[in-house]
Amino acid sequence: MEPPTCSFCPGDIVKEGKGAKIRVLWDRPVCTDNSRLPPMITCNRPSGDFFGVPGTYKIQFTVEDFAYPKGNIYLGCSFTITLKSKLRSTGLHVYSICLCIFVPASSETQIQNCTKKQN
Repeated sequence: MEPPTCSFCPGDIVKEGKGAKIRVLWDRPVCTDNSRLPPMITCNRPSGDFFGVPGTYKIQFTVEDFAYPKGNIYLGCSFTITLKSKLRSTGLHVYSICLCIFVPASSETQIQNCTKKQN
């Protein structure tokens, strides 16, 4: 007997996440076997699982038929999940503040300024 084959395997996934972990979903592979019985498909992580951000994860499917005495295994279906951290917006805005301080001039300076302006 021959090992199973897969006509569809999920492609690589790249996502941005705001939190420490995000849920990642993917489609199940489509696999067949020459025995005409559907093969057993297992995976190292389930679709919909939470993954830490940032991070890179290899998802590996094991596809096994029901050959006797030991099933044939196909390991050619895998993909990579790459999660990048997305900075959160805090909603805070930065403004430049100009603070002008007026210091009153002494009486003599005020008088001198007034006198000079009048001349």
